[in-house]
Amino acid sequence: YTWSITAGGLPAGLSLDAASGEISGTPTAYGTSNFTVRVTDSHGTPFTDTSAFSIVVLPADLDITTLALPDGQVGVAYSETLAATGGAVPYTWSIDSGSLPTGLSLDSASGEISGTPTAYGTANFTVNVTDSYAPPAETTMAFSITVIPEDLVITTAALPDGIIDTAYSQNLSATGGATPLTWSIVSGSLPAGLSLNSSTGAVTGTTTAPGTSNFTVEVTDSWTPANSDTLALSIYVSPIDLEITTTSLPTGAIGVAYSQPVVAVGGVEPYSWSVIAGTLPAGLSLDLATGVISGTPSALGVSAFTIRVLDSFVPQDGDTQILSIEIVADN
Repeated sequence: YTWSITAGGLPAGLSLDAASGEISGTPTAYGTSNFTVRVTDSHGTPFTDTSAFSIVVLPADLDITTLALPDGQVGVAYSETLAATGGAVPYTWSIDSGSLPTGLSLDSASGEISGTPTAYGTANFTVNVTDSYAPPAETTMAFSITVIPEDLVITTAALPDGIIDTAYSQNLSATGGATPLTWSIVSGSLPAGLSLNSSTGAVTGTTTAPGTSNFTVEVTDSWTPANSDTLALSIYVSPIDLEITTTSLPTGAIGVAYSQPVVAVGGVEPYSWSVIAGTLPAGLSLDLATGVISGTPSALGVSAFTIRVLDSFVPQDGDTQILSIEIVADN
């Protein structure tokens, strides 16, 4: 016999063997093909016959080919497209169970997962893809997306000065990372009397010594693996203002030994004293280290003078006071 197609056509990828009548090959497109086959014999006056046929080629098995999805980060735009093979396009994508990370959504037509994550953590979900064949084929696959925290950054730029013997309280702050955060001093040290709360980042206490303390703080989050950030800071603790508290001096008597301290508070000891204007009564002198005015007056009268005191801090603080001493006759 001799076989042929007289109308319509075979599915793409298939062919008819004219001698054997075998239809064979590998279909390359799905759908229904309608065709008419004719057979002719080899008689001198050939006989023929025809018959109508159809072949339905089903789509290849629908399969999701995306095996895993990459991590995202809070505050950073995310875009990843799921892929599938087989079935009849177009596909329809959906979330079958679970949920995407907050801030992300799935495009049902393209399979793109996109958006900007707003919270860290791992989201587990199952994706379903359905083709457009009738009846439709579908398949599912489980996925997860881990959203890592945004970069951990210490936002405190500087710490205010303190004053010696005065309560101090200042909170360090940071953004990003996974709470709770842990704070520590990794080099240097806080001013004497202050401490750092490892949970809150609060620097508190009462300073006990003046000067500048340089130190480096580190903040570490609770993510695995942990994120951290460091920052070099300093706190300057100033002394209490230096002030001469002596406002007047007692009367002295000629020929009688005299000794009276001029007193100051604040600043950083040791102090240095001097007379910068006027003069002390004859016979008296000022101890430049102690501020004591002493000696034996040798002349009557009132002597007015200005005392200055300087401390030993850097930068140096000072104060002045106008005083006077009256020397009278000894009774």
